[in-house]
Amino acid sequence: MRKKTDMLWGVAAAIAAFVLAGAAAAQDKIKIAISQKGLWDTAVAYFAAERGLFKAENLDVSYLFTGGGTETIQTLVSRSTDIIIGTGILGVLGAHSKGAPIVIYRSQILGAPESFWIVRAASPIQSVKDFNGKKVSYSRPGSTTHLIVLTMARKFDIKPELVSTGAISASRTQLMTNQIDVSYSIPPFNLDLVRSGEARIVFRATDVPELQQQTIRVNVAHKDLVEKSPDVIRRFNRAYEKALAWMYEERDAAAAAYAAYTETAIEVAREVPQFYPRERLVERRVIGTDKNAADAIEAKFITRAPNEAELRDLVRIVE
Repeated sequence: MRKKTDMLWGVAAAIAAFVLAGAAAAQDKIKIAISQKGLWDTAVAYFAAERGLFKAENLDVSYLFTGGGTETIQTLVSRSTDIIIGTGILGVLGAHSKGAPIVIYRSQILGAPESFWIVRAASPIQSVKDFNGKKVSYSRPGSTTHLIVLTMARKFDIKPELVSTGAISASRTQLMTNQIDVSYSIPPFNLDLVRSGEARIVFRATDVPELQQQTIRVNVAHKDLVEKSPDVIRRFNRAYEKALAWMYEERDAAAAAYAAYTETAIEVAREVPQFYPRERLVERRVIGTDKNAADAIEAKFITRAPNEAELRDLVRIVE
């Protein structure tokens, strides 16, 4: 009788182990695209993955990096990814207006407190008012930097020659080899040039206060994921926000991890968070859609503002 009981216990234990193993193996697989490798704000998802926070939510997340803007959105439309992190809202409005099955489920950053533009130290350009006729870079069409330079040109009544240079490293190279006159920059990139005296900051996005009151970058998911698996988005958000809290509450550990991630000096890594006020990344709501729509019309991403039904289809904040 005891042998039979022991055997039954053994079978039960084996079944339990099998079930547990199956549960562990049944993690939801999610592919994400992160705009512009190395930025502090888009690093939230990277740290959530690397620190095991997604796994703790039973998510198996793999990631790739893009140059931003429409390049990032295309990975979602083509189903190469399920979620994209930190993409410019102009491109999202444009893609949705053309029927792309995409949903903004969370603001990524309110305003653009971090972006700045630099010139070579010997450049005669002293301020934004000297940008007329000059080659001024942004990353990709529909990106945050694209929105900023369009708004800048309108506000200061200037007509620069806008140049899409892609990644920040490519823009830096073009600046230092005299292919462009003014390069966009986002910390930690190009702070070394400013510190060494090889470059000067001549414009900051904060010089356009109205930009700071609208959502500039967003996190976006494929519509199928939002509608069929909303709990996946909720769990993704929980892990994402835990990583965000860690970045601001464990400053020394976060700075060390960020320095390794970006291959920058620890002193620079410690300096970067000051460009990104925490409250601007914590905000989930999409703010200023009317202004974003007007900007998208001016930039020819859309021909008219989305109506209420279209906005409800596009913007679905997942709590």
